[in-house]
Amino acid sequence: MTIARVAAVIVVVAIAAVVIVSLRPPAEPTPPGGRPGEPTPGAAPVVVAPSSPVMLSVIGAVEDRFVGEPCNRIPGGGLFSVRAAVDRTKRFMPNVITVMMGDLTRAPGSIGRHTTHGHYSSVLSDTGIDVVCAGPGELGHGSDFARGLLRSVAGVKVLCANAIDSHDRPVLQGWALQRAGQDHYVLVVAVAAQSVADELANSESDVRLVDPIVHARKALDEAEKRAVLNETPPHSRVLLVHGTEDEAAEILTALHADRPVPESGAATPLFDVAAAADGPILPSTVTREVAGVTLLYPGRGARFLWRVFLHPGEPIPFPPALSRIGGDLLADGSPYVSSLAFAREATLHAAYGEDMIDGDPRAIHPGGDYAGAAACAECHADAAERHSRSPHAIAPKLLAGDKFSVSTGCSPCHTTGAFYRTGWKGVADASDLAGVSCEACHGPGAEHAADAGPGYGTEAMAACRGCHLPDRSPSFDPEEAWETLGHGPDSEPDAE
Repeated sequence: MTIARVAAVIVVVAIAAVVIVSLRPPAEPTPPGGRPGEPTPGAAPVVVAPSSPVMLSVIGAVEDRFVGEPCNRIPGGGLFSVRAAVDRTKRFMPNVITVMMGDLTRAPGSIGRHTTHGHYSSVLSDTGIDVVCAGPGELGHGSDFARGLLRSVAGVKVLCANAIDSHDRPVLQGWALQRAGQDHYVLVVAVAAQSVADELANSESDVRLVDPIVHARKALDEAEKRAVLNETPPHSRVLLVHGTEDEAAEILTALHADRPVPESGAATPLFDVAAAADGPILPSTVTREVAGVTLLYPGRGARFLWRVFLHPGEPIPFPPALSRIGGDLLADGSPYVSSLAFAREATLHAAYGEDMIDGDPRAIHPGGDYAGAAACAECHADAAERHSRSPHAIAPKLLAGDKFSVSTGCSPCHTTGAFYRTGWKGVADASDLAGVSCEACHGPGAEHAADAGPGYGTEAMAACRGCHLPDRSPSFDPEEAWETLGHGPDSEPDAE
C-alpha cells in the first residue's frame, strides 16, 4: 500500500470518529450527593403524561341496599346491579376505576358481622368495585374483624388512613395506587371524618379515629414516595372522605392551606377529585369546587354514581356526569341471584338459626330488652287495639316467605328489634315482634313495663323518619300518620 493510500485511510477513520462522538448524547451531570443516572435528592420525579384517559366511577354508600327493595320509590338496583353499571361504562371508556363509599351494612353485632363477611368475601370482588372508603359499617365491628376480612378481599382495596386500634396501630391501609390501561396511575386516599368518630365512640368497636387532615397528608406523602421508588408516579389523585360534604370541604381546605406556596404562584391542588359519603339519600346534582378540587356527593344506598373523566394535561371532553344504577342484574339467570340466596341463608343461619340455641349472639340495644306488645297492652289497651287495625300490624305479611325477609335492608323496618338481643328472632318467630309493634317506635320497653313511669318513648314520632324515608314514603306526614297508624286523635305523641 502506498503512503498516499495509508494517509487517506487515516483521514477517513478520523472523520468517522469525529462523527460518532458528535452523535453520542452528552454525559449526564453528576447530581449533588449522587451518581450519574440517579434522581437528584428532593427533586420531583418526571411524570410522563399517560397515553390513555381514565373514567372514575364514584358509587354512594350501600347501607344494606343489595337489591332494589320493593318499597323503594326511587328506582336503583343497589350493590347487586353495580357490575352492570361498571360494564356499561366500559363500553365507551375501557379504562375504568370504580370506588364505593363504604357502609355495606349498618346492622350491628353478629348480624352486621355475618352480612359484612358474606358480601365482602363472596360478592364484592365480582361487582367491579376497586376501592372502598371504610365507614362505620366496616370499622364498627372492631379492628380484628377489619384486619382479618377487609385486608384480604380479592381485587378490592378497603381504605381508611386515620383508623387506629386501642394500641394506636393502623387498622387499614390509607391509600392505593390503581393502574388503569397501560400507563395511567390513579392514587386514591381515604379518611373518615369527625361524624364517624362520634358514631364509633358510641359502638362496641375498639377502632377510633385520629386527625383526618394529618393522616391524609401522611398517606399522600407515603404513597408518593413509594410510587417514585417503583417508578409509577401517579397521574391523577382522588380523596375519599367518609363524612358529609361540608366535612370533606373542610379537610380539602385545610390540606390546601398547609401547602407551601411556590415562587411561581399559587399552589396546585393536591387532588383532582374528592367525594363525600354522608348526607341525604339523593345525590347532589351539581359538583362543588373546593381549593381547586371537584367535590362530589353520590347519595346513599348505591342508587347513583358519578362518572368523572381523568386525563391530566388534556382538555376534559365532558363534565362529571350523574347516572342512576339500574336493576339490570335482578332478572332470572343473573349471576348474583345465587349470591343473594347465599347471603340470605348465611344471615338466617348465623343470626337467627342454630346459634340461638346457646344464647342470643346479637348486640344489646342501648335501651335495654324488649318486652313485647302484650306487656304494653296491659296499660295501653286502647292504643294496642287501634294498632291491631293499622297498616303496621300487617307489615309481617308483606315479608312472609319473601327473599327479603331477613335482609338487613328490610327487616329493621318491617319487624321489631331484628338486630338486637331479645328482639325478633327470625322467620320462625310469630310473636308480635314479627311486625311493627309498639317497641319498634318507642324502643325496648322491658324496664318501663317493670317499673312504669314518665319519660319512656317520648321521641316516638321522631323515629318515624327512620323508616318512612323520602324514597319510600314521599308524601308521608308524621302527624297525620300518628292517628291512622295506631294512635287516636286524643293521644299526644309525647304521652304514649
